[in-house]
Amino acid sequence: MRGAKLVLAVVLVFGTASVAAAECAWLLWGDRHSYGWQWYEAFETKADCTTARMNQMQKHAKKVREKGAAYVEIDREERTLTFVLRKGDGTERRKVTYHCLPSTFDPREKKE
Repeated sequence: MRGAKLVLAVVLVFGTASVAAAECAWLLWGDRHSYGWQWYEAFETKADCTTARMNQMQKHAKKVREKGAAYVEIDREERTLTFVLRKGDGTERRKVTYHCLPSTFDPREKKE
């Protein structure tokens, strides 16, 4: 009887951990540096999120080019889109870094 209880406890512990791991999604976030974090989309796997990250960078680059950006650069290794917008008499440089983070982590929360 004692052995059966032990087996049941092991099954419950490992079964629960597997379900929790399976439920962990990956979220695509953009760190807009001077404007804060923006959440874009959720994915089941990190690989799907990574693919979407590059697609989002390209989509965003196209959008800022259409708005007349003076300069647009995508850095795949740094996961960063940098662009310069013309604002009135001057220009404004902006930078967005894209991250795939587990759904259990919210980058907007303050670290202690």
